[in-house]
Amino acid sequence: EKLLSLYNREEKILSIPALGDPRVRGGSGIYLDLHENDINLKQWALVQKVSHTFEGPKHTMDMELKIQ
Repeated sequence: EKLLSLYNREEKILSIPALGDPRVRGGSGIYLDLHENDINLKQWALVQKVSHTFEGPKHTMDMELKIQ
């Protein structure tokens, strides 16, 4: 029952663009403090995928986050 309660949770996948941080990689944990329209999140998320883009001095990344 303990394992079932641990793994039987609703998960959400959130895709967001962000300013780049070279320390962020797949498997990293990041803290979200997000207030956008009807979304208010203050919690940890797991980075499933991340794609970094370097264009001159500009560094951005697109992340796919898993939230429980």
